[in-house]
Amino acid sequence: MNAPIRSKPPHILLIEPDNLVRGTLAAVCRDLDLARVHQATNVAAANAWLDHGDLEGMVVALDLDGAAMNLLAEIRAGKFACSAHLAVAVMSSVCTVELIKDLKALDVRRILLQPFKLRDAILMLEQLGAPLAPEAPSNPSVKSIAASDADKDAHSEDRDVRKNAKTGSESEAHPS
Repeated sequence: MNAPIRSKPPHILLIEPDNLVRGTLAAVCRDLDLARVHQATNVAAANAWLDHGDLEGMVVALDLDGAAMNLLAEIRAGKFACSAHLAVAVMSSVCTVELIKDLKALDVRRILLQPFKLRDAILMLEQLGAPLAPEAPSNPSVKSIAASDADKDAHSEDRDVRKNAKTGSESEAHPS
């Protein structure tokens, strides 16, 4: 499903401690006119942007002390001027069942597993503003929280079809 056509790029808040990651994502989004990325190094620095209220999405790096999870809970509780239904994606180096349950409860749309490629981060930012589709994302390192086991099986079948096509094996056409 394609994202709706917008007259101007959405405002996205990126909370990431690594200056290189923040700067690169912001520059690429600006150059491709994907989003206006507002940068914050930590949760405390992000509060001013959240009180501004004109954000359409947020990407936050999960940290060890839990400040990012607390921030997500505060956003969902309506403690900021931004919408309590703000589209949120997270970046994390680990992904456990408990973390997925917690993120699902906080209505997080996407998880980007670190380390990641720049194209994966751009894909995540593009999908952040789009409505959630029931199918799994096309890139395995960008996970949809709403993906089901059936979606994972379909993704695996698609990979098998592509593999057979590369090896020259006869295969059925896979519906999109």
